[in-house]
Amino acid sequence: MRHGSVSTKQAIAAAQNIKEREYWQTKMAGVPGKSHFSYDFNETSGRPHQMESMQIKFPDELFNKLMHLSNHYDYTLYMILVSGLIVLLDKYTYGGNRDFIVGAPIYKQEVEGDFINTVLPLRNHLENRTTFKELLLQVKDTVLEANKYQNFPIQSILELLDMPLSGEEFPLFDIAILLENIHNREYLRDIPLNMIFTLQRTGTTLEGTVEYNAALYRQSTLERIATHFIRVLAEALPGIDAPVSGLDILSEQEKHRLLVEFNRPAGGYPADKTITYLFAEQVERTPNRIALVGMADKPGTRPGGELQLTFRELAEFTGNLAGHLGSRGGRPGHMVGILAERSPEMIIGIIGILKAGCAYVPLNPKTPPSRNRYVLEDCNIKLVLTTAGSREFAAALGDEFELILVSDGMGIPGSKPLPQVSADTQAYVIYTSGSTGKPKGVSITHANFSPLIHWGYEHLGIGEEDRALQDLSYYFDWSVWEIFLCLTRGTSLYMASEEILFDPAAHIDFIDINQITVLHITPTQWSYLVNREHRLKSLKYLCIGAEKLTYDLAKRSLTLVNETCRLFNMYGPTEATIISAVLEIQRDKCEDYRQLSSVPIGLPTGNSGLYILNKYMKLCPVNIPGELYISGDGVAAGYINNPEMTREHFCLRQGGGGGLCVEQTRHPPKKKKKKIKIKN
Repeated sequence: MRHGSVSTKQAIAAAQNIKEREYWQTKMAGVPGKSHFSYDFNETSGRPHQMESMQIKFPDELFNKLMHLSNHYDYTLYMILVSGLIVLLDKYTYGGNRDFIVGAPIYKQEVEGDFINTVLPLRNHLENRTTFKELLLQVKDTVLEANKYQNFPIQSILELLDMPLSGEEFPLFDIAILLENIHNREYLRDIPLNMIFTLQRTGTTLEGTVEYNAALYRQSTLERIATHFIRVLAEALPGIDAPVSGLDILSEQEKHRLLVEFNRPAGGYPADKTITYLFAEQVERTPNRIALVGMADKPGTRPGGELQLTFRELAEFTGNLAGHLGSRGGRPGHMVGILAERSPEMIIGIIGILKAGCAYVPLNPKTPPSRNRYVLEDCNIKLVLTTAGSREFAAALGDEFELILVSDGMGIPGSKPLPQVSADTQAYVIYTSGSTGKPKGVSITHANFSPLIHWGYEHLGIGEEDRALQDLSYYFDWSVWEIFLCLTRGTSLYMASEEILFDPAAHIDFIDINQITVLHITPTQWSYLVNREHRLKSLKYLCIGAEKLTYDLAKRSLTLVNETCRLFNMYGPTEATIISAVLEIQRDKCEDYRQLSSVPIGLPTGNSGLYILNKYMKLCPVNIPGELYISGDGVAAGYINNPEMTREHFCLRQGGGGGLCVEQTRHPPKKKKKKIKIKN
């Protein structure tokens, strides 16, 4: 049989066999996408279709169990093997698809010749509680029915499904499995597949080959698939009445690799130190170094002039403001809103709120007042800190909120000592965009932030000789890291106006003129600077994050900075305290990412753990897509006033702690240990 067209003989058979037509039309209705194991290489990479093979042999103990269950009957043995392959496909499949099609030759014919049809699609479906025994019975029916209606040509089935053949891709299924004792491998010769399991039973063994398309798969991947195929059957046969969802395909060695080797060891850090304590330590170390540079209205300077504050001065202003907030009702544990333009007063306001023992809740001046009012009401906020430049926006919030100007509190020394707060106190609350509904508030404590910032001290090396551009919007959680990594390490923080930051030429000039060494930026904004083809010679640390970073942008970035500049791809959700994983992109490794859709996110930060689970909440094998979960001390307690969304996105346990489901297609479990460290 050739797969290019339907012969006259086949066409007549298809027209005459009405029952066969009706069966296949019903059986294949609503057929899902082609079932396959995840490819190592892109289907459109242009690599030629090239089948290679590797050997597979089943252990003697498993062979004996297979023989016992099949009662030494080859047709039953084949059904067991098909069932095992379907379970393995299910374990390798991301998302909610539970519908799988594999191919099989028709049984060997006594008289060789030109048959009407030589290949059959076997479609089977799994439910949440399907047991291996139930799957075996389903596969048995599927195989028997397929052979009963085998005289309907495969090309005619494709026509029923509107699946035209094209080039070297067979559209209905990707994988075939056969047992040479009852099948003939030659019956598949005209079907272009990407994987074929050809097995043979002798009196003492079950072995064979796995053929695979080397244009799509690495040999190491096939070795892993073959190992997992054997393991699925070894796990399933002793308890065929158990749901297949509970089968574990990973060996202890693979689990150790995923749990331990793919995660950084959790380093120690002083969990009891608050952000303000770390800032105070830096003030003691470098009181006279420049901490903050920007444009502001300060008593004694001309309006709009440049403002430079030393660490001592910044500590004094923020301490005064904290005392002023306390006199106006700000108490430890309270939340205080802040609505400010990008300016030194914005930074003073943030630190002042923290020193008062309160959590700051940043508001976006550019959003409608109704959204900001929603945030303030959701947090039960009464005090809103603002600046002269943003007072008009703050006034639009309404009379029910008390407005306090940063400048009013900066120069008034407090009469009472500032409160002492613990690391478990809230530090800030960031609200998500609300693109999928109402904005969700995430409360982060000082303790949540501690492992990340101490990881930064250890792994980045940003210090007192550096100058950082405050580039990120303060209502974007990445700004917390950008601001306090610098101000607790002696790095000077430079403020620039929105007009400068959104003008690529002015942005570049600002970096050059001020000899900025540290830049945090999104790929979108960075691409505008890159397009200017200007080399930023002063940069020592280029941190890109918040969006997917492509190979092309990473490659171009390396050409526009000095060879000594370190380039980082940073990833993390607000719910897990800003940055959960970082990849430092080495110049000699950048080419490794050419074939990927985006640059990898790297290894966990702090004591975070990353782990990838399938739809059964089991660890996914290497290179298999699944749902990404994050654990560790950086994971927040949940969403403010939103227990339903908290239950949906967080895996909490009694006594506190938990893990966060970031890319989710189903509900996570209600309990998960907090410090499990898993990553794929």
